[in-house]
Amino acid sequence: MKRTISIFCILLSMVSLSFAKGKYFGDISETLGITPINYEAVGKHCKYKKDDASAVSVIVSSSHLFKITDMFSVGGMVSYSGDFFSETKNGIITLGNTDYRLPKNGTDAINMNFSIGPAVALTLGNVVRFQASGGIGFGYLIDTFINESYAIGYINAGYVNYKADVHAKFIPHKFVNPFVGTCFNYGTTDSGDLELTTLSNSISAEEKQAKFSLRTLSIYAGVSLTW
Repeated sequence: MKRTISIFCILLSMVSLSFAKGKYFGDISETLGITPINYEAVGKHCKYKKDDASAVSVIVSSSHLFKITDMFSVGGMVSYSGDFFSETKNGIITLGNTDYRLPKNGTDAINMNFSIGPAVALTLGNVVRFQASGGIGFGYLIDTFINESYAIGYINAGYVNYKADVHAKFIPHKFVNPFVGTCFNYGTTDSGDLELTTLSNSISAEEKQAKFSLRTLSIYAGVSLTW
């Protein structure tokens, strides 16, 4: 316990000293983005696959960096994102050997994820700061779909999430900064919940250990507050 407290005090002192010398800077950002989402859940008796769902994403992140030189900085970033979508270009249910294609507007879903990891930044004066980061965390997706002609069902999946993010922040030494960026998320688990029922012939299946995988690629823009 004493050792943990001592390490915490040393880290706090280093951060305070870096801040006092102008070596530390942080920010908090909020953005809106457009995110294509692809995912599938595969069980022993059924499968559900969704391609190119269009989501509106809300991303909140915070970076904490330490200057190595006037141009180069290292540190870390924490990120939370929520994806909200209600349509898909291609949704396919597979029961046995039969595929059932869902219509474009046959689903409502939300995907949330959190990640933390290292970050590096390159600052070009007070013009622009380029930052790249990677992280690991967790996510959760809920998808329910119903169509009078095809099927009803749901997916619940808590998954391990891997994130890569690149963005450019303009006038980075000001308190308020506009920025644009893109981020990629990959999620996976072997314990997703999947339940499907076709309405045409009342065939149903329920899986408690479905293999679930997800891929998203967001393009976003927003504003950050930098200190």
